[in-house]
Amino acid sequence: MRSAVVSRLFAAAEEDGAVPHIGDRLRPLAGVYRADAAVEAADTTLGLGSSALTDLLDRLSVVTVPGPAPVRAVRDIDTRGDLTAAQSSGT
Repeated sequence: MRSAVVSRLFAAAEEDGAVPHIGDRLRPLAGVYRADAAVEAADTTLGLGSSALTDLLDRLSVVTVPGPAPVRAVRDIDTRGDLTAAQSSGT
């Protein structure tokens, strides 16, 4: 993730954290969170039988930080091929 995006997230974070909205969706894995709030929300979410990140986010008070970061500022890496492509492109 680009340092400008990280800086914007930390600057915007209030309450429990900040989550970037890049492209057409939220990118919660790229968010910044207050550790104690995130641990409590994770414990509650898992205790209720859910492992969905969206359920965890529902238990936090986070600020959404809209673009203008390009979609390439936060990249989905789901496979070894995705990782290799990201490493070779420098993003």
